[in-house]
Amino acid sequence: FTSSFDCPVTGQIFQSGTLLNMEEFGPFKSRAPPMKLIDGICYYSESKNAIHAAAGSAMDVLTATNFFSSFGRFDHKVVPRFCEEDPYISIGEQFLHQDEEGDDDFIIQNIPQAGGGINKDASKSTLEVILDAWADDSIFNKRSFPSQPDALRTALAWLEKLKSKKDVNSGASKYSRDVAVSLLQQTAITTFSCNAILKALANTYPNSDVAVDTQIEDVADQIIELMKVLSNETNPLPCAPDIETYNNYIQCLGATLLTDRAKKSEEILEKMISEKIDEYPTPNCGSFNAVMKHWLEVPGTESHRKIAALFSRMEMSISCPPNRKSFLIALKSLASSAIGLDPTNSSLFHPEVTSQWIERMHKYKEERGNCIEMKADAEIFNAALPLCTDHSEMESSLRPFFDTEFRPKLPESHPRRQDAINIERWFYSMEHRCQEEDEMQSAPDIHTLEAVIQAWIRTGSEEGIRNAEKWAIDASEGKTHLLITPRLETFYPILLAWSVAGSADAPFNIKSLLNKMDELGERIPELRPSSDLRSLLINAWKKHQDDNVGNPKAILDIAEESTEYLISLAESAEDLKSLGGEVFEMVIDMWGATTYNSAEEQSRIQSQLLAVVNQYNRLVGTQLVWDFDLENDHYHGDNSNQRNRANLELPEMSTAIDSLYSKLISTTLNIFGDDEKFRQNIIEEFFHEVEGHLLRRERYQASIISCGSTPLPFPDKLYKDALKWCNFLKDERRSGDAVRVAFQIIIDTASYQRQDQVTLVQANEIYSDGMAVIESVVDNPDEKRLIIRRVAEEIMSSNSKNEAFLKRTISAVNIDISDILAKDFIPLKEQRRTRKGSKRKRIRRRKSIK
Repeated sequence: FTSSFDCPVTGQIFQSGTLLNMEEFGPFKSRAPPMKLIDGICYYSESKNAIHAAAGSAMDVLTATNFFSSFGRFDHKVVPRFCEEDPYISIGEQFLHQDEEGDDDFIIQNIPQAGGGINKDASKSTLEVILDAWADDSIFNKRSFPSQPDALRTALAWLEKLKSKKDVNSGASKYSRDVAVSLLQQTAITTFSCNAILKALANTYPNSDVAVDTQIEDVADQIIELMKVLSNETNPLPCAPDIETYNNYIQCLGATLLTDRAKKSEEILEKMISEKIDEYPTPNCGSFNAVMKHWLEVPGTESHRKIAALFSRMEMSISCPPNRKSFLIALKSLASSAIGLDPTNSSLFHPEVTSQWIERMHKYKEERGNCIEMKADAEIFNAALPLCTDHSEMESSLRPFFDTEFRPKLPESHPRRQDAINIERWFYSMEHRCQEEDEMQSAPDIHTLEAVIQAWIRTGSEEGIRNAEKWAIDASEGKTHLLITPRLETFYPILLAWSVAGSADAPFNIKSLLNKMDELGERIPELRPSSDLRSLLINAWKKHQDDNVGNPKAILDIAEESTEYLISLAESAEDLKSLGGEVFEMVIDMWGATTYNSAEEQSRIQSQLLAVVNQYNRLVGTQLVWDFDLENDHYHGDNSNQRNRANLELPEMSTAIDSLYSKLISTTLNIFGDDEKFRQNIIEEFFHEVEGHLLRRERYQASIISCGSTPLPFPDKLYKDALKWCNFLKDERRSGDAVRVAFQIIIDTASYQRQDQVTLVQANEIYSDGMAVIESVVDNPDEKRLIIRRVAEEIMSSNSKNEAFLKRTISAVNIDISDILAKDFIPLKEQRRTRKGSKRKRIRRRKSIK
């Protein structure tokens, strides 16, 4: 499929572009939908992706010209870049270098629209239409467009504009500098534009079973109140709230519990239905759908009962009968109602009830003169099928089925096996309907196929995994009646199932399937396994190792085989995110389970652990966020866009690396805890690795990359584990290293405490461990006194509440610090080190490391 968008403003035609590998497309490592370029035209396997690509091309060009021009060409905070093609080349130089005093022909203020707003004949400005498109989740899926921070910042800036129109002196808004000011200044205040802002806010709420805050609801509330005021003034603005305003507001509601949010939305619907309350307009179909959507997110059987009751009220209403979306919500509730039940002994799919709902929809289609909107297509048939599309959701939902003994096959009457058979039959019935009744719209698609595969996986048996594998491979080889091209998401649950099944053959089975996917990838490149899928083999080895307790040689061999595989995998990985630090931690854990009986095995364990850490460092070193010139305090990023990206990635990656080094320390202490000599050797071997990481971490924290952004997370566990290692460096050759690291950890903790990034209890625990290291490894009394006094000064300057801790701790070592305690510290002023002084100290530490 390909698509094009004929712009009603400029007459330009925008062809489908090449969609970028945006992170929000899904959990499979930011892969954009598959595309083929034929004669310069982009073709996609699904029509919706072709439409998205055409819309994306148009949005890129609009962003590059008048829509967000004040932000520069590399800033995509409000509207991201969608396609690889350069919009500046696409639109030509005439749009890039317009005379500032000349007329901008690209903006035509009025575009006739068929419906919407208060008056169906009203016209909308270009910016209103684009603002609505930005908010509409039909342009891109909800994961990618728009993001909650952007939508909230935009809504807050819009709120400031409404207040200024009301002559409210609200002061300078901290949000107005971070959003598309040019968009908001040019867009007229109308019901349509206000509704677009509310729609964007409504679309930012994820479907989840976690509590949601009420900030978005509060902002939406204020916008509606100002709409009422501005539409009733002496010179009223055309922004009176209409039914769409309240429908969007219902979706903006927040509550501590999802059930409370659903009940709150139902209360508003009841007020809209009541003729006694003039404040609210008469509800329409969208009002009922908004409330049913909230109930859909509530787990358990109550959600379907509530939705069915609301649906019945719609059927009895003349003014708002159910539409396609109403049926979709009702069908999805059949699957979601099973959430919360015992997944191992409950049916998740009910074909008879699903068929009744679809037949009900068919009657509505006939009553409305064969209305196309009410035609049952693949989306309708798939709606009631239990299907996971998110990685984390899939893992959490499938793992319970393998917690018990892995069985060859479930009994014929078991609910989970019956579910798989029923969903298989559902697939075949859709196929038959397509072939026999010429209903191509109802043909099974990739989602139907994946529902069958996941149903067999949920049996938690070898038979189920084998059947799921057969379905995926048959579809890949074109053996199904209808051509359905699988994707990586199709194979992920199969690989995941083998990795947690606990079968002795699981590693072999995963290897075989990965090889088969590589073979299929020769014909379908999108099926080549990604690094995260390949890493599931390590999960299987870990499970296999856990089952071999009591066999030291097998445990050692499995750990070594996993390490070799991980290193080869890391060498071909694109970046750290595509593989994940948790895989490295898992391999270190596997070495933690090993034992040794000879010096040769000791050396073998030590070298393999070092290989894992070195490979991790190499992989981390390829990342933008670590690209620093350590000697010259300089960041290599060549533009602000790279720095912005680094700002976002650094905290997440830092946490992953902290966790890995902490795991390394605890594992080595566990393996060699009883062998003091070997423990001493391995700590000395690895100590510079850990110290090097701590040094780099401190450099990143103080560098230009973290200016104006959130500090790196406080590495509480890493600091405590590193200080444990310091206690073993009592040899006079290495005691200086221990003191230096302990001192730097105390300094860094004090810095975090000044920024309120660490609690008093956490800080005092680190200070206590650090002081214990100094007391343990420093023999010279004068040197010890100087170091402890310096430490006490740093601790006291970070927070005056540390005084009680210092009095208690220092009194035990008989060192006088009364003069330090008497000082009147002003931490942010007195303790600010000059850049030059900091650099000298860091250079000395670097030379020490070398």
